[in-house]
Amino acid sequence: MSVAVPALDETGAPSESKAAPVVGMWTLGDPLGTAPPAFTQAAFNSETFGMSRLDTQILSSNSFVIGIADLRGDGRPDYRYHAHVCSTETRSTRRGSQSRAAQSFCRVPALHPDSQSP
Repeated sequence: MSVAVPALDETGAPSESKAAPVVGMWTLGDPLGTAPPAFTQAAFNSETFGMSRLDTQILSSNSFVIGIADLRGDGRPDYRYHAHVCSTETRSTRRGSQSRAAQSFCRVPALHPDSQSP
């Protein structure tokens, strides 16, 4: 599974001078306050300008929590990002296991003053 988070400026263009996104992933049952088993070591760890990326292997069928935070800690509402979650499915068939080339993408808009929690 991959979580790609490009930071955006006020025009929607990639930026490294606004948010500095870092990503963590926990299993849904992990105790509150524990460090994430999978996380980005630093913001902007991708070759793509303005993008932070977490790549991890999922070895069990479980529910996960993905957390995205601004490393700078400003928490400013004008710091925006988009989160893209990508996973590849592996299926078992009579002929053995095979990895599907098709990938699923889910775009999650950043929270900003006009957003409301579900």
